[in-house]
This record gives sequence, C-alpha cells and structure tokens, in this order.
Amino acid sequence: MIEVKANSTLYLKYTNLSQYKHLIQFVSTRKGGVSNDPGKGLNVGFHIHDAPENVIKNREILATALGISPQSFCFLHQVHSSKVALVSTKDRGRGTTTYEDSIADTDALVTNMQGICLNVLSADCVGILFYDPVKKAIGAAHSGWKGTVKKIAAQTIQCMHEQFGSEPKDILVGLGAGISPEVYEVGEVVVEAVQAAFGTTDGMISHHTMTGKAHFDLWAAIKCTLTEAGVPADNIECDQLCTYRHPELFFSYRRDQGKTGRFVSGIMLQEE
Repeated sequence: MIEVKANSTLYLKYTNLSQYKHLIQFVSTRKGGVSNDPGKGLNVGFHIHDAPENVIKNREILATALGISPQSFCFLHQVHSSKVALVSTKDRGRGTTTYEDSIADTDALVTNMQGICLNVLSADCVGILFYDPVKKAIGAAHSGWKGTVKKIAAQTIQCMHEQFGSEPKDILVGLGAGISPEVYEVGEVVVEAVQAAFGTTDGMISHHTMTGKAHFDLWAAIKCTLTEAGVPADNIECDQLCTYRHPELFFSYRRDQGKTGRFVSGIMLQEE
C-alpha cells in the first residue's frame, strides 16, 4: 500500500488500484482529526461515544485530504450481514451528517455511477474494495468473521456481475487493515462456522502454540472466497496490516475493549 500525507492526516492507497487516475480509493487512519477518547484522532463513526460535530468535522477533513466533497460519501448501517445494496445518484451523501440517514442493514455497496464514494467502517473487521476496469464498476464491503463466513466478498462480486456484467477475472480487489490471526483468538462457534462455510479450516484456523486456543485468519478466508468466486490471486492486494498491533494508525475494537473509533475504506469513480 502507498502512504499519502495531507496536512495532519495520513491515509493509505492500494498499489494495484493506483494506476487508475479516475479512481479515488483509500483506507483512512486515525492520524489527524479532532476527536478525543475513546476515538481519539480521525474517528469517522457516529455510533460510538463521540460528539456528532466531531465526526462531521473529521469526515470533512478526510474529504479535503482526498480532494472530494464530503457530500460524495455514502455510508451504511452495518450489521454483519451478507446484504449488498446497489447505489444510485439518490444515495449520494447518505449517512454523511447523520447516522440515521445511512443505508440500513447492509454491509456492501456497488455502483457504476461517478461521484459517489462507497464507504465501509472498520475497527478490526476487514474493509474490501472492488474495481472492474472493464465495466467501470466499483464495490465496497465490510467483512468481520460473520460476513466472512457468509462470503460477503462473493456476494459483492455476484451483484457486480448481475448489475453491470462484471466478470470475476477482471475485478481487482484490495483487502484492508484488520485484526491479524496472531492476535485474533476465537471460540468454537467461529471454528464451526468456518468449517461449515468452507468445508475445511485449513489455512484459516490455527492454534496458538502456548495456549492451544483457535485463531482465525480473516484475510486468508476472504482470499479463499474471492478465488473460489473466480478472482485471480494476482488481482488481490493484501498487505496484512494489523489493527490490533498498530494503535498509532488504527482503531481496534478488541484491543480497546469495545471503546474505540472507526476508520473507513472508500472508493469512488470520477470522470476520466
């Protein structure tokens, strides 16, 4: 990934998507911003204990760093589902200034419209960005353990195929920062869900050498889902940045025991 500094803010860009100059794509960090604890820095989530005016200001700061209008943003009310929503011009700006106006009960968005920035929030879950350079279509998905075993990444690709004629072999994907398997201890419910979803836990569930506890590799499971759906492995970028181990960059729900902010992964088409 590529680091981009803009005044006091820092955001990341995917290398595989950066060749497309008409594409805005990013993963924000907590650098900059006006929020205090528990989401100190650039918290962009309304649904934590932060003043709404701070969140709005942080979103404005991020938009300025990206060189776009905050009214380009489109946000979700994420519920760890496999639901994908088709976004049109009427959805531009939804959820930008109020949580209640977010697209309800959805965890992924797709569009082929210019000027709409599809956003997903994270604080350990993996944000996934999709781009089809052939059909000029984009997607964004939020994938925690529940979304991962529900294969929301594949659902997003299927929606892009149905709506825009996208072929999986053409789609480029960026897997964002998330909690790494080294620190992501899970219980039997998750292990059983992985087995049920994939028919195996190989390469996805490991056991800690000292504690014997199960650990889940979200990135490996999502990559498995993507390749099963027909996305070439070479089309997937994943730098495996751990939210838990980088408190200077990312909010982490587990590290901060639920009292933390949110960062955002976003993607937007512009005029070529």
